Amino acid sequence: MFSQRNRGLPALTAQEDPDSLTQLAALEGRSNSNLSRALQAMSRCGFVELEEGRRGTQVPRVTYSQVRIDLSPTAPSQALA
Repeated sequence: MFSQRNRGLPALTAQEDPDSLTQLAALEGRSNSNLSRALQAMSRCGFVELEEGRRGTQVPRVTYSQVRIDLSPTAPSQALA
């Protein structure tokens, strides 16, 4: 989910404001199914929202301007609340 290519999806989505996943896939040069899987995973984590568009299409949206994630590979594991 956090590959270099996928990390750019929220920025591209915010900049281009696509009307559908198909439009975003064309901008990104990816297949709809590949892009849909990446955005579904990002949606489950809250990085993008997938709204219902015209005729049942999914419309990706970004509703924030910045995200900061601090991870320490050496810190003890903690459960998320």
